[in-house]
Amino acid sequence: MKFKSSLAKFILISMVLTSSYQISNPIFAEAIADSWAKPSVTAMEKANLIPGALKDDADLTKNVSREEFAELITTYYNAVEKQTSIPSPSESKFTDTKNLLIVMANKLGIVGGYPDGSFKPYNNITRQEIAVMANQAEKQLTNIGQTKNVDKFSDKAKIADWAKESVGSLSNAG
Repeated sequence: MKFKSSLAKFILISMVLTSSYQISNPIFAEAIADSWAKPSVTAMEKANLIPGALKDDADLTKNVSREEFAELITTYYNAVEKQTSIPSPSESKFTDTKNLLIVMANKLGIVGGYPDGSFKPYNNITRQEIAVMANQAEKQLTNIGQTKNVDKFSDKAKIADWAKESVGSLSNAG
């Protein structure tokens, strides 16, 4: 299905265009417009897979938040595997958000939170968190093999233990 290919490319764009495991370098609109990723991003837009906060007049020079990426990955998941049950805000296990897409992502096992019960939706997302969310979604949608092997990364010592399986699995999957 085209959606899976587009998501993989979008995630790759998000991860490759950042210089560390914390998204600190913004993805610039002109980089997207002139890049090899434009066809995939355009296809995702046409399929309504990009949440409102990340499309139209969105400032693509700013960092992506945990909330925005969770919305993106949940929108993608729902396009591939239609959800018939929409949670209510009261079902949120998080103390700091009632966002229905985040509540749904949590119920689907795509996102988790912090030990204090928060989700920290407005924090900038890290590449490790992108990998974990994407891997959790892909595990449910495909037979993606799981591996903690991150030896091919020159900065492998910077990859947290909680993210190694996701980084290794997505990298291994191509």
